Amino acid sequence: MRYPQSYFKYKKVQKELEKEKNFEWLNSFKDRKVVLVCGGAKARQVINFFQINQVNSIVAICDNDESKWGRMRQGIEIKSPQEIIKIPEKKRRLIICSFYYKEIEKQLREMGITDYHIYVQHAEWIVKAEE
Repeated sequence: MRYPQSYFKYKKVQKELEKEKNFEWLNSFKDRKVVLVCGGAKARQVINFFQINQVNSIVAICDNDESKWGRMRQGIEIKSPQEIIKIPEKKRRLIICSFYYKEIEKQLREMGITDYHIYVQHAEWIVKAEE
């Protein structure tokens, strides 16, 4: 089976999240403003991982659902995706936390954003989405 490029992005992030002892990867987020893109269950997993490891660099969750804007999730405000571009590129780190990562990737590219990580729970989701 030939895997799409997105699968390898996923595997890199998934591997790092599963290896809680890999502090080098985690520490790379400490000096950045981390924005989670999509505020569902996967975002909760990433927030928990960061909090357990005492990395408090998540500054926002961005979601397309306007009804969520201004609400808090685990102490982090949910905002419009347009808020991402207000943070200078060199100071931010984005993590897409959604099964719908392809649609989110497209939206980010349309916004001129190409530097992000993908976190989905199962590799099969990426393979299925790429078929």
